[in-house]
Amino acid sequence: MNGNRILGTAVLFIVGCFALYGIAVLTGFNIDEFISSVSAIPVQLFGFWLLLGIIEYAIQVERFKSITEAGDHSFMGFSIFYNIGHLIAFIAPSRSIGEAARVFVFKKYLNVSKTKALSSIVIERALDILILAFASVGIISLISSTLLPIGLVAVAVLFIVFLTNHKIHSVILQLIPIQFIREFAEKYFLHSRELFGDKRKFAKLFLLSIALWLFDFLRYWLILSYFGVNIPFELSASITSISYFSTIFSVFPGGLAFFEGTGTGLLSVLGYDSSQVLGALLIERIFSYWIWIFTGTIALFMKGIKLDILQ
Repeated sequence: MNGNRILGTAVLFIVGCFALYGIAVLTGFNIDEFISSVSAIPVQLFGFWLLLGIIEYAIQVERFKSITEAGDHSFMGFSIFYNIGHLIAFIAPSRSIGEAARVFVFKKYLNVSKTKALSSIVIERALDILILAFASVGIISLISSTLLPIGLVAVAVLFIVFLTNHKIHSVILQLIPIQFIREFAEKYFLHSRELFGDKRKFAKLFLLSIALWLFDFLRYWLILSYFGVNIPFELSASITSISYFSTIFSVFPGGLAFFEGTGTGLLSVLGYDSSQVLGALLIERIFSYWIWIFTGTIALFMKGIKLDILQ
């Protein structure tokens, strides 16, 4: 990663911090109250939140290992490079660029081809989108309980049809004018049909995806509860999901400010204290973002890897 890219990322990170500061000002965020609440967190409770994060991450690693079918790597060895891939994704100028940058890590250190690595990342994110879409639909229950099951069924049907239907894939491929993109899409569709066409593999990946997001939703719900934001679990899961979706459009590293702003804004509209919500989100980001930046950096130095692999 050359100097200009590092400088550009640093500038975006600083701008993102200012955007986050702007959110804090708009919500009337009380820093003294926040510090007091954080300092009063029992060690056992913080440790439990951390444990939930570690379990969630371990499930992520196992799921991605299953997608890439990298059976010749130990779980621990695979998890180190998976973490380094996440570090690069989290410090990239945007989530989309970051996801693409992970390909270079997996190709060089896990001996996975670029096409296989990229298609595996897309499938990983497709599974996340399925679970998050399910969870997001939960917010519809605030409007109409009748629409909720209809929304859930629609999401499931569209997802499964898109990933497994050869005719739909053929139509999409015909509409792609650029050859190398069409070649990648063809290999990706083949990979997805192989995975999701195998009922045992699909069941395993689907159950792993449900499990890891349940741990994520549970942690966020518990943190909200600690900060005095007492909401139903299903609403918490919906807010979390929509917040994650918002980071897709973020231009800041790690979805900075977009994640916090979306979650705070939605719960504020629903009548909850925005300052308390923002405080909870800042703590949540320790377990879903900052801790993996920290461990990824350690892994980077342990393995003697330089970021010039992205060039």
